[in-house]
Amino acid sequence: MSKEIILDIKNLVTAFDTESGRIRAVDDVSFQVKKGQTLGIVGESGCGKSVTSLSIMRLLPKPAGVIESGQILFRDIDIARIDANKMHKIRGNRISMIFQEPMTALNPVHRIGKQIGEVFRLHYPEMEKKDIRKESVEILRKVGIPDPEKRIEEYPHQISGGMRQRIMIAMALVCKPDILIADEPTTALDVTIQAQILELMKALQRETGMTIIFITHDLGVIAEICDEVVVMYAGKLAETAPIKELFSHPKHPYTAGLLSSIPRLENPRKAKMNVIRGMVPSLHELPEGCRFQNRCPKAEAICKTEPEMKSVGKDHFVSCQLTVDGLRFTVDSCQLPVADLRFTVDGLRFTVDSCQLPVADCQLTPNRKPSTANRQPQTANRQPQTANRQPQTVNRQPSTVNRQPSTVNRQPPTANRQPSTVNCLEVRNLKMHFPIYGGVLWRRIGTVYAVDGISLKVRTGETLGLVGESGCGKTTVGRAILRIYDPTDGDVLFGGKNMSLLRRKALRNLRRNLQMIFQDPFESLNSRQTIGDIIEEPFIIHGVGDPGERKAKVEELMNRVGISRDAVDRFPHEFSGGQRQRVGIARAIALEPKLIICDEPVSALDVSIQSQVLNLLMDLQEEMRLTYLFIAHDLAVVRHISDHIAVMYLGRIVEYTDADTIYEKPLHPYTRTLISAIPVPDPAIRKEKQVLVGDVPSPIHPPSGCRFHTRCPVAMDHCKIEEPELCPAPGTDGEAHLVACHRMG
Repeated sequence: MSKEIILDIKNLVTAFDTESGRIRAVDDVSFQVKKGQTLGIVGESGCGKSVTSLSIMRLLPKPAGVIESGQILFRDIDIARIDANKMHKIRGNRISMIFQEPMTALNPVHRIGKQIGEVFRLHYPEMEKKDIRKESVEILRKVGIPDPEKRIEEYPHQISGGMRQRIMIAMALVCKPDILIADEPTTALDVTIQAQILELMKALQRETGMTIIFITHDLGVIAEICDEVVVMYAGKLAETAPIKELFSHPKHPYTAGLLSSIPRLENPRKAKMNVIRGMVPSLHELPEGCRFQNRCPKAEAICKTEPEMKSVGKDHFVSCQLTVDGLRFTVDSCQLPVADLRFTVDGLRFTVDSCQLPVADCQLTPNRKPSTANRQPQTANRQPQTANRQPQTVNRQPSTVNRQPSTVNRQPPTANRQPSTVNCLEVRNLKMHFPIYGGVLWRRIGTVYAVDGISLKVRTGETLGLVGESGCGKTTVGRAILRIYDPTDGDVLFGGKNMSLLRRKALRNLRRNLQMIFQDPFESLNSRQTIGDIIEEPFIIHGVGDPGERKAKVEELMNRVGISRDAVDRFPHEFSGGQRQRVGIARAIALEPKLIICDEPVSALDVSIQSQVLNLLMDLQEEMRLTYLFIAHDLAVVRHISDHIAVMYLGRIVEYTDADTIYEKPLHPYTRTLISAIPVPDPAIRKEKQVLVGDVPSPIHPPSGCRFHTRCPVAMDHCKIEEPELCPAPGTDGEAHLVACHRMG
């Protein structure tokens, strides 16, 4: 029985008037949303996802934004054409929206209760004040806010990011909407808080029967929550399909590229990640024909012609000139040498450039279902290029449209390198406490225990991953190591020297060998300087070279990180997020340091750009023998790039071991919870999650005993009294595997 269509978008065109002329951010987009289901909209930044949602809500910035043509049919009402008064009754009432950044969506000068009450007053003007307060408390309790009577009296800055997002969900649910649009609701959240929000949305959907439109660039989240998916690229639809069909048989090269560039726990560590070369084109400079052709590994002359959406299966549509319908081929093995092979299918030429499958007997089988081996978790989403190879002695014609170049099986560049036994960095009992002052006399009234006695070692040429939720002290550790903050206590040894004892001049000289890549590349780059000036600045500060030598070095660094030398006189705002991060990396490696602290260097990037930056970091580490302290909350990314991993919770290290062991045999309950919360980018795999309750406690008043006991699913009475020490795990020797848990004693 087919589901009722609750939202039907037909040939939607949304445009913006700019100084350079009118651009179409959404261009001839059509899709349907079924009642009670979740539709995912995916694509890189700049593809038109958020503009589509703003068009549905009629919240386009005026006067620049306008719906040029098309229909947005909500229960047969064309909300693209109704007047403002009628739309006012639908927006927030029957169609609600959760915005990407809750801190900017909430008013910082009003209490939470007043902002929720505003929704009631707007849509239910007859409600009395006491009833509004009662309903506000109840809706907060419904979305899992602890102690809601207290929370409604607080301001947005007084609560965590996860709670702010729950409050946004609560405000969106006040009127029990038919459709909830969630625009990147989990992008800025830790993996544990993300899991909480996803579980909450699924539970609310089961309870209310509402329809969800979920916008994100995280395909792991899409696989977990969505029923159908719309893939957008440069304002156009690239592909639409049911979730399982899209992940198992992507037809558009862009979809295949997005899927293949996701960091996966089953992929070999340190191996090169698949990437989609280049970036989304500017809407002012769109290529003629297919908009993806300049980045597509399969592009041919026919791609200069605009593709049309066509059916390639049940509810599966794709906009690509190179799709060959009705053919499915499986390569079981390959006897051919790795070479450049060319062949023709229905008049279209295809090229195979590489091969990762074992050398054996090759057999191409038409119209055959994929082998069950291809559905195992380890290989479910890998797409070896050898599937496109054709023996020269056979005339069968395989389709290559669904194949994306893969490098996941290549030997990691560092696989045969002997591990270093020399420590580049050693941290001993590091503490970073921040005093809190207040009162009439501005006296010290408290302390923030941001980092409270951690010790760690990073070997030369290796990467130590430091993971944990926001508020655990990871960034503070990095800044204390660099002496951006002066540590309260403890020692930081770099190159045999105790940095904690160095004076200003000696510290400045040593800092040539220590650099940092910051989380937000836009905030860390001087907006008034050109890219060339930014990269040259370290040479000027340390008096390296004359102007001519510095200019040549800047051009060399730009080339090294993949930025065109022609961009030397451009400013940061003229670059994409990925390009800005490359500038930050170029600045960090300018003086050829020994240690780089990478503070969430890819968390703000799309998955395709993220893969490019990770590959660059691994290449530079191999070339320059760099040592990294890699700080992140994305555990799949951390595992891929790290040799060892330290798990941090509320200012303390709770577990430390090598990157493989910590995922295969995690011992601390917190580590196991972090790993279980990682979204699996495969809708066919449903793993049981251990969803943490609540947020990280305040570092001003950390819990007694084990700091994790307030959220731990296996806590004992003893855990509330005595703090566990970081000790060797049972059955291990030395420091190979350390864990701080009473249950391991």
